[in-house]
Amino acid sequence: KKKKKKKKKKKKKKLLFMNLKPIEVVDQITKDEFTEKYLKKGLPVVIRSFSKGWDANDKWTYDYLRSVAGEENVKLHGRWTDNEPTRIEMPPVKEVPFGDYLNLVESNQPSDLRIFLF
Repeated sequence: KKKKKKKKKKKKKKLLFMNLKPIEVVDQITKDEFTEKYLKKGLPVVIRSFSKGWDANDKWTYDYLRSVAGEENVKLHGRWTDNEPTRIEMPPVKEVPFGDYLNLVESNQPSDLRIFLF
């Protein structure tokens, strides 16, 4: 007698969906309210007027940044597709003085070059 081969049942693939929710937007918020309503619950929030009144809003112009850090070399990164999309670390594509990068930004020329300040 020949043994019959058992057919393997195909497992159904489970589809996973992201449960996207709108992010709340506030103009102002106290530290306590932020802590209780968002931080402790791990919820995101957009705070529109967070930096209102900071001196940096008026002081940190391109000219000011050039004067204090324009000669510092910064690493510029290219398009995501220039690197392996699955890699978290992307090597820089070039290094230039910060002032040169600010000139590029200010020129409004299309560019894929970007900087990460961290």
